Amino acid sequence: MEKREIAILGYEHDGSREAYKLDSLGEEFEVKVPPENILMAVCAHHEARKLIEEGEDAFILTVGGAAISNKRIMERINEITGKEVPVEADNSSNSIASNIKSLAERENPFVIICQKFARLRASIHANFHLGENRYQMKDWETYIKENELSSFERVLIQELGTLRYIPLQRKMVEGVLTILAYIDPEDGFTTQIALLRQKIRGKDPKDNIFNKTGMS
Repeated sequence: MEKREIAILGYEHDGSREAYKLDSLGEEFEVKVPPENILMAVCAHHEARKLIEEGEDAFILTVGGAAISNKRIMERINEITGKEVPVEADNSSNSIASNIKSLAERENPFVIICQKFARLRASIHANFHLGENRYQMKDWETYIKENELSSFERVLIQELGTLRYIPLQRKMVEGVLTILAYIDPEDGFTTQIALLRQKIRGKDPKDNIFNKTGMS
């Protein structure tokens, strides 16, 4: 039977936020990634569980700088819901382009979970590396509206709604990155941008355009 992989594209990186707790995940469970990561994790878990219940062989692959934390979060969701959705993590890539490029090495078709503001760029890179027939792109904002979620999922999403925040500068940067993706669909000039980012952050770690903007 062909497997279905649910891939989560990373947003920022492990430890990019100060630790916080969510009542829905338990007082002893600390989170150090943006709330948007958890929203994508909720959608991925729901999609994988739905496919498994329909008799398909599905599992979740989380990629990027927040992969380890995302895996930990979904394992926690497994514990709370009593489900056994398989989860793998691959933190070897650090951009949307390299996230998707890493998927090309795998044979299974993908459902890719992303954020709405980054969906166009993700689709450009996915078309190049995977081809239109090997993936479905779903953003968590639309997914939540179109699917019947469990009471636990709804409560967790409601709790996250008070925390999520995407800086305006991040959205401005995304526009530039999307243009670069059109010019260079394979990489989007991410190698050069990463070098520039490192240089600017080194000069002023606290106050720069790349500070906590989800570029990882």
